[in-house]
Amino acid sequence: QQAWTAKLQWQDDDSKLRQKTNARLLSAGLDHQLNAQLSWYSLVSRMKLDTAHDHAIATGLKFSF
Repeated sequence: QQAWTAKLQWQDDDSKLRQKTNARLLSAGLDHQLNAQLSWYSLVSRMKLDTAHDHAIATGLKFSF
């Protein structure tokens, strides 16, 4: 049986450890279980800094031994 799982993640970082300004990140994605050991994932992320914006798209396979 194949199963889909939707995922949503929100991050708010005001630590300024990795960047000089506050940062917010929003990610949305899907996982698809292909079999007992293999799943496919895909996600889209958008980062907003006080001074800039950025985005990313990722996809991949996860194999569990």
